[in-house]
Parts: sequence; C-alpha cells; structure tokens
Amino acid sequence: MNRLELLYGYQKTESVLKVYADMHHVNQNAMTRWIRQFLLHGLAGVRHQTLTELKDLVKQGVEYFNKVEISSKRNNLTAEDFRNEAV
Repeated sequence: MNRLELLYGYQKTESVLKVYADMHHVNQNAMTRWIRQFLLHGLAGVRHQTLTELKDLVKQGVEYFNKVEISSKRNNLTAEDFRNEAV
C-alpha cells in the first residue's frame, strides 16, 4: 500500500492515527510527516474524493511546483527552468 492509499484510508476511518498506523505496520511519525506534507502543499480537504482524483490532484501539484511556481531561492525561476539552467 502506498502513501496516498494509506492517507486516503486514514481519512475514511474513525481510528486514531496510532491505531491506524499500527494496523498497517507504518511508523506513526512517518504518517504524521506525510499528513503535514500534504497539508503544507494544499492537498487538504480531499476527504470526499476518490483515490484516482487524489492521485490526479497530486500530479497537478507536482506539475505546478515544477513548471509554474517561481522561487527567489532559484533565481526567480521555476524548478524545471532552474534544473535546465544547471545542466
């Protein structure tokens, strides 16, 4: 089971995080970190979506952060442009 499936399953359960993590043989701290990463990148609120829709949302997020979002840490370039410039 991959991270997305674990997080999606956790959203649908009534179990507390520790119990859910133990049931799936995953470290609770790792799941907490994954949840935090999803929240930080704007993927919160996907409770009622299907796993397929969630995967599409993640792909859109990756594309946004690679091709659209510009950062001053990368000389005001997108991640893709910054990588291409480095090569």
